[in-house]
Amino acid sequence: MKVLSANSGIPAKYEFNGVTMQTSMRRKPNANGIRVFFDRVEGDQFDAPKAHGIREQVVYALSSDFFSEFSRILDCGAEPGNFGENLTMDYLDEREFFVGDIYDVGSVRLKVASPRAPCNRLNFSFQRADAQNTFIRLARPGVYFEVLKEGEVRPGDIMKLEKSSGSTVSIADVFELWNLQREYAAGRKRTEAERQKFVSVQSENNIPKYIREKLTKGGNPEMFV
Repeated sequence: MKVLSANSGIPAKYEFNGVTMQTSMRRKPNANGIRVFFDRVEGDQFDAPKAHGIREQVVYALSSDFFSEFSRILDCGAEPGNFGENLTMDYLDEREFFVGDIYDVGSVRLKVASPRAPCNRLNFSFQRADAQNTFIRLARPGVYFEVLKEGEVRPGDIMKLEKSSGSTVSIADVFELWNLQREYAAGRKRTEAERQKFVSVQSENNIPKYIREKLTKGGNPEMFV
């Protein structure tokens, strides 16, 4: 996996359907790369720092093939950094990234943390009421990483697996469960197969607390039983 673009950015104001919102959804490519620290990427700022830029979400990577599919469906342009990602990768498969896996890229060491849970700021950024739902439907959320070693990442750097966590729960699995939880909160009943998926996640000792909390937020607190 190769880095095509390394991006950072600050909040900007967007107006859509008569509402103005500030977001750092769009980042700009840096030809010389980005400097990554334990708690931030140099040049990044967040309008809602309590929700974004937390320890488990310092670096966000997204696959470039997602751009073409998203653009085709919405008939709009999408460029590196447009989804808030720090690293635009030539290819990234969320089914192959497991919670707790450790990757090296450039001089940085990263730990796989979680998928992106898209908010309605995507609608403002793309000026489309269906941008958020399209992102969810495509189920290519990208990967958030925790930083284990500070350093620099430049375009052309290769991302490679340094150490497997041994987890069987992929980023794609977590994203699927998050979306199921949204549907349960809206009133849909779960199937036995879906219940078993939640049970299997509960059995994983290395699933972080913040993911477990996400999987019960707004839904049944007994979802894991």
